Formats: sequence, C-alpha cells, structure tokens
Amino acid sequence: MTQPSLLLVAVAGRGVVSFQITILKVLAGHPDGRASHPDVTRSVAILMTSGADWSQRMKRLAARAGPEYLFE
Repeated sequence: MTQPSLLLVAVAGRGVVSFQITILKVLAGHPDGRASHPDVTRSVAILMTSGADWSQRMKRLAARAGPEYLFE
C-alpha cells in the first residue's frame, strides 16, 4: 500500500493558498521553474517542517494574495 502524497495531504488540510505559494517558491528555485513531482514533494516537505517561521511567512504572503486558488 502506498502512502498518500504529501502534496495531497497538505491540500486536504487548511492553508491551501499558502501551500500553493510554497509550491511556487519551490518551482522558482529550480532551473526554468520546472521540477519533477518527487523533487517538489521533497522540497515542500522540508519547508513545511522547517518551523513556524516558514509557515508564518507563507500565511502573510497568502493574506496579501487573497482567497483565490492559484492552481485551477
């Protein structure tokens, strides 16, 4: 049995817009803004578990971005 993707687990919870901004920040750090799913998952997992500082930073950015979903 496979584990659910970290991306799916995070989206199912709260903070969808701040999570989407985290994904954009990860992609911005890769060549040409592209990365494989495993690379994005690994990078997002590191950032999301790095402490309250990252979470608070993404929440502040999400508040400025508004309630819209970035990926539709």
